[in-house]
Amino acid sequence: MRHAGATLAAAVITGAAGIAVALLSMYRLADAPIRGRLAGPDPLGSLASAIALLVGVVAFYRLGVTVAADTTRARVAVLTGAVGGTLAGLVVSIAQSVALSDYLSAVLAGYAVPAELLAVVLGAYVALATIAAAIIAAGISYAGWHRARR
Repeated sequence: MRHAGATLAAAVITGAAGIAVALLSMYRLADAPIRGRLAGPDPLGSLASAIALLVGVVAFYRLGVTVAADTTRARVAVLTGAVGGTLAGLVVSIAQSVALSDYLSAVLAGYAVPAELLAVVLGAYVALATIAAAIIAAGISYAGWHRARR
């Protein structure tokens, strides 16, 4: 419980950056054609995603450094990173799913794909993205802890 504040701060910072990217994606897809190909990669979206990724890496690295100042056990750094990554991953993946659901449902409706399939796929995406975020955040927090212990 000693590192709950730092863990929550890393999760909130990372989650806020991810939600901003999801909102940008939703805004950009509002004008996208439902039929045919999209115009191509969105440089603004790619830049925003890269910045959000960098924000998350720095937040969880700093979490590891904060833990290192207080304990010599790597387990604590990994655990706090995993918990924070789970929270951030859950929030961001849900935000991304909500942001993309309207566009994807409109596209899939033209191909007679049942709406239930989209719900299942987006649910699976949320689960997998949350697991991946927990693993990656735990690794980054461990790296911060390890580098600070030297």
